[in-house]
Amino acid sequence: METRVTVTGVEGNGIVIGERHYTTVVIRQLNAAELIAAAEAGEVLKIMPGAGAILVHSAVVTLRERICRSVARLETADGQEHPGPLNKSFLANFSSTDYDRLIDAMDEIDAAAAGAAKRGAELGRNEGAGGET
Repeated sequence: METRVTVTGVEGNGIVIGERHYTTVVIRQLNAAELIAAAEAGEVLKIMPGAGAILVHSAVVTLRERICRSVARLETADGQEHPGPLNKSFLANFSSTDYDRLIDAMDEIDAAAAGAAKRGAELGRNEGAGGET
C-alpha cells in the first residue's frame, strides 16, 4: 500500500538533492520488523547515578525513524526518482507542513491497513455459527 504526498521543501521548490527538485514523496506501509526497528532506534540506555541503568524512549526519534523508513521514493515532476528509505539528514529539507503531511499519510496508510484487516476478519466469520470462524 502506497500513497503520494506533494511537498514544497524549506525553500518552496521541493526537496533538493544534487541538481534535482523532488516534489512528490511516495510513502509505503511498514512491515512489523521495520516498525520494531524504528521503535528500537528511539530507545537509549542511560546510566543514572544512584538509580542504575534505565531505558529511555524518545517518541520524536521513533517518529523520525518511521518517516525515513516509510519513504519508498522521491519523485521529480518529470519522473526522475530517488529511492527510499531516506537518510534522517534529508528531513531538514522538508517544511513543517511537509512534515505534517508525511505523518498524516503514514496515519492514513495505517488506518486503511487496519480497516482492511478488520473487514477480512469479519468476512471470515460465519454468522450462522454464532460468529465463530
